[in-house]
Amino acid sequence: MDKEDEIIKKAIVRNERLKLKQFLAEEDELAEPKKPWWPYAIAAAMLCVAAFSFWMLNETETQPDLYAAYYQKYPNVVSPLTRSAAEVSEKEKLYQDYEKGDYALAISGLELLKSDTASFYLALSLMEWEEFEKAVTILSLDDLSNSTFNLYAKWYMALSLLKIEDETGAKRLLKELEKEDFALSENVQLLLKDLNAK
Repeated sequence: MDKEDEIIKKAIVRNERLKLKQFLAEEDELAEPKKPWWPYAIAAAMLCVAAFSFWMLNETETQPDLYAAYYQKYPNVVSPLTRSAAEVSEKEKLYQDYEKGDYALAISGLELLKSDTASFYLALSLMEWEEFEKAVTILSLDDLSNSTFNLYAKWYMALSLLKIEDETGAKRLLKELEKEDFALSENVQLLLKDLNAK
């Protein structure tokens, strides 16, 4: 082998070694272990759980939510639907309309009657129609403060005030009712507690 061939051979080997080194370096870069993703996924999941827990623990009910939680339709004690239609007067039919959920008919008729009972059921019908300001106006009338519906009128007025987001007025009425002994006394206590917890 002559010297030129030997130089060419060494050059080719050197060139092949450089290519091999380059190839191996590229492979090392590609094979370099990537940072694992699962610790980040666990951290993100824990953060989500912590945020959700914080939100749930600090969740307070809004006034409309409290209204929905405590509102119960007052029963028709004037003329329950158990009577036959032949025995019912036009006046009694208005209370039955309230009981059946025909609030438009009940409102139109009860507005014409002038009694504390009619005013009370008119206000309740307006509440069912989500006319809370009108209901509060009727429930605050002096006629109802001297009637047998007095305590219930205050209860429903407090609920209506909550619905229109007058928490101060609702609390004032509930504190008055807190001193009274009637069928909804326990609800009064619980609602006041919920409002004070906010």
